[in-house]
Amino acid sequence: MKQASVKTLVLLGVMAVVFISAVFYFFKSPASSVRANDIIGTINMTSSYHGYTISFVSESSLRSRILFTNKTTNKTISYDIRKEANRTHLISIPSFESNFVTSPSDQIYYQVILKSDNEEEIKTLEYKMMTR
Repeated sequence: MKQASVKTLVLLGVMAVVFISAVFYFFKSPASSVRANDIIGTINMTSSYHGYTISFVSESSLRSRILFTNKTTNKTISYDIRKEANRTHLISIPSFESNFVTSPSDQIYYQVILKSDNEEEIKTLEYKMMTR
């Protein structure tokens, strides 16, 4: 009888570890997205005939890059905004190439990725770009 209860305790322990791991895995990304949005605040994006200008200020000195995703074609383009840690982030990028945006109806999204000194990546939520 003792052997069956030991097996039961071991099984319950393994199930608890798997359950807790799953909870942390599924809730990790949204928490870091909210955290990144809180660190950045407002992302300013302006467009012109020649391209886009993106700027924001972070609460602390961080490195940053921006990732553009074409949800229609599943292509992505990434640009470094700040290679050195800083609080102010500004980049001007040219208009997208024809191999990235193939149609005016393409669904383009962007996401800012911050990187701390300890190499931890913090991502914002994805935002849909307004097309011209």
